[in-house]
Formats: sequence, structure tokens, C-alpha cells
Amino acid sequence: MMRNCLRWYALVPLLLLVSCAQPTVHLNHRYLDAQQTSVLVTALQQQGLRVELNQHPFPARVSENTLIYSPMLRNPEATASRLQQALDDTGWHLRDNRLLVESNQWFTRDNLGLFLVPAGVQVHGGRSAVDFAHPYSAEDCDFDYRLNLQPDGRMVFESDNPAYPSFQANWRLTGYPYLQLYQEQPYLNFYYQIERSDSRDAIGKAAITRLLPLSTPVRLPACSLVHGVRY
Repeated sequence: MMRNCLRWYALVPLLLLVSCAQPTVHLNHRYLDAQQTSVLVTALQQQGLRVELNQHPFPARVSENTLIYSPMLRNPEATASRLQQALDDTGWHLRDNRLLVESNQWFTRDNLGLFLVPAGVQVHGGRSAVDFAHPYSAEDCDFDYRLNLQPDGRMVFESDNPAYPSFQANWRLTGYPYLQLYQEQPYLNFYYQIERSDSRDAIGKAAITRLLPLSTPVRLPACSLVHGVRY
């Protein structure tokens, strides 16, 4: 199995994850397949570590195998040893141990965030479907609605307007910058063009993704959708 390299970061907090006495590893499996995730969870649990899964977008400055942890982590050497053993057993290698400041996420005492990137995957590359798996909100529309594009290819349209009832279907990236919503029954075949930009306000900078409709759909409004993340 190809060896992968993991970097350690300690960070100044912005996002709180509830702590507990037993170390909990928050494994981000956004770029992992089901088998990789299952093997990692088993190995971590065998080392006495609790595991919680998530598929949140990676922090803006995390693009390789990274462990984010709290400076208040109790028994850091013992926890690191157990985590390292689990990674060794599954082919992921700890290459670097640094104390750095990160600004996107905060893991409290006994909580660690583990971000793993398989070989050949370019995080934040902006060309993979997973880079656009976000909840989007309507922009400049007559009413509010939401489009949630999930990493597994499912989509959820949520609306309180009876003219456009909520429904679920599928989505895929047909070739950047085009994104398709589709379903056989009831029929759906609709395309958006992806537009990416950066924005700055009084708080700071944000990466903005817009979905621009390429035609007039039947089952949802012909409005632009927007998703933003600060960095």
C-alpha cells in the first residue's frame, strides 16, 4: 500500500467540538472511499480511540494528510503513539510534527481532527465533484430555497413554496464548469454553470461558489445559487 504523509498542527480555535475524557478522533473522510474509511475506523478503535466521521470541507490551508489537535490535549505522547500505530497499520505515515497556528477549526481537549488525502487527489483543486458538494442558498430570487449537493451524489432541494415542493434527486459534475441535476422518475435533467470567485468584507476573505442556471427548469426556480466559506 502506498505510504502517505501526515502533518500535525495545533490551532487557535474558531469551531468548537465537544470534548470528553476518552480521546476522540474526528476523521474527515471527504476524499476517502468506503473501504479506506472502514479500515481506518477499525484500526483507530483497536487503539482505544473513539471515532466520529464527517465530510466537512477541508480548512483552506489543509491540503495534505494533517492532524489538527488542541494544545490542551491530555497525554499527547500516549495519544500520538496510539494514533501513529493505527496509521502505520493502515499505510498512512506520520512525517512531520509541528506546532502551528490554524484558523478554521477548533478541537478542544481530547479531540483531534484527522484529514487524510489519498495519492493523486488534489484538495482545493476545484475540478473534482467533491469540491462542489455544499449546501447552496438562493441568490436574488423571489423566495428562499436551498439546494444541498451531497458528496455521495445525492441532492436535496428544500423549499417552503408550494409551487416548488421539496424533492430529492441526483447530481454530478459532467466536466468543469458544468454541473447536472438528474433523475429518471420524475424526470429531471438540468445544468448549472459553476462560477468561482473571492470576496472580501469587514470580517475577512471568503471563497464564493455560484451555480448559474443554463435554462429554465421545471421543478425548481431559475435562480442562481451561492455558497461561501471564509478563509
